[in-house]
Amino acid sequence: MPQDYYAPPKTEAPANDFPARIDQPVELVGRALNLFFANWLVYGGLGLLVLGPVSALAQWYAQANPVAAGEANWGQLRINIMGAGLVAPLAVAGVLSTLGAHRQGQPAPTLGEALGRVFALWRPVFAARFVSGLKIGVGLLLFVVPGVYFGLQLALVDEAVVFGGDRTASTAMARSETWTKGQLRQVFLVTFAAGMAAMVPGLALGIVGGATDMQPLVWAGAALDCALSPILTIAGALMYWDVARSRDAEPQA
Repeated sequence: MPQDYYAPPKTEAPANDFPARIDQPVELVGRALNLFFANWLVYGGLGLLVLGPVSALAQWYAQANPVAAGEANWGQLRINIMGAGLVAPLAVAGVLSTLGAHRQGQPAPTLGEALGRVFALWRPVFAARFVSGLKIGVGLLLFVVPGVYFGLQLALVDEAVVFGGDRTASTAMARSETWTKGQLRQVFLVTFAAGMAAMVPGLALGIVGGATDMQPLVWAGAALDCALSPILTIAGALMYWDVARSRDAEPQA
């Protein structure tokens, strides 16, 4: 039984972490951590193998093209954005398909099996992410707040593609916008908490490495960022399933 990251001390983790509730963000992220560490070799491996090369290329570029303290390295930023935009759908599809199989009681796949599932899903996930990313980007460029609002509305786009069968960007975006209506605060809290869990450890290593000029720590921080990134995807899936349950329970008109 994996460590329970939300239950009181000396209590056991539940046998099933999937019935998480979006209105209990801390518990939901705790359940996401349980699921991640229960199969960390596959989830962490997906994040590291898919996102790691892009992160390594960006890190190498930053070392080869240093900038003055306090300045942004735009070349490194472009590599991270463009590279992650292309390959992140593979990691997301792999994590979601593996998590879906786990939820249905199927045997846990190996890392190789998980990687083999992702290519058929890359195109629809990439398309939905690209179109929704354009909408979010325009909102950020205009007034910032609309971009954040759009980002919360479209938080379930990946899950709509993989679990909902919405293979076009427009239908995936429409489902996410409909399902997050009235729950944007909860989506924000879950995303914030999951983001902290996924990014703070690697960021801390990177800051310490940069402050002490210890490049191995900087590289280790970047690798840890990639390995822990599936936590965000798992939290998104738990939100999606909880909203789906609540919608199924609504009386039909």
